[in-house]
Amino acid sequence: QGRNQSGKRGGLAHSRRERGKSYKAQLQRAVEYKRVEEIFTAIEQAGDRPDAHDLATAMASMTRGGKPADALHIFDHSHRQFDLTPNAYSYNAAISASGRAGDWQRAVALMGEMRSRGIPPTVVSFNSAINACGRGKQWERAVSLLREMGTKADVFSYGSAISACEKSGEHAMALALFEEMTSRDIAPNSHIYASAIAACGGGGDWQRAL
Repeated sequence: QGRNQSGKRGGLAHSRRERGKSYKAQLQRAVEYKRVEEIFTAIEQAGDRPDAHDLATAMASMTRGGKPADALHIFDHSHRQFDLTPNAYSYNAAISASGRAGDWQRAVALMGEMRSRGIPPTVVSFNSAINACGRGKQWERAVSLLREMGTKADVFSYGSAISACEKSGEHAMALALFEEMTSRDIAPNSHIYASAIAACGGGGDWQRAL
């Protein structure tokens, strides 16, 4: 009898894991707000609970699918509707969606909200926020976030900040950041080289570009 009960428990655990994989796969393909709601409801009806990782997966899918505003909508409502506790993953997905939606103010505000909840922003948080500021041509905020990162700044951090400066016409700052990253042995990628060359051209320094 003990063996039977142990076998049943093992079977239930296996079944739950398989359902979890199925729901995760569905969330990775979901781009409609209503579809994500349906999957979350199905998870609850199966006796499980959607968590912040599930939310982040769904939001990333929606953002990739060109619906960042819907991703933010489900972020705002799922915490109450499904009693989800946000974590760094879901916040990072929301910051990224804010950038894609052209809402740099929301991206910066989410960073502050993370801190107020005792969730330290990660490198991904900073990079997504810098990228959002770059899309909004907020070069000063982008550089400020880069400075806040200190030694944690990576090629993506510098790339987004340099792009923000170049797009805002701050060519000297873009080139200064380019020199700074190379002095730190952070190898520029092709996008960064393109931004640096554009900054040289915008600043009338074609010799430097060559």
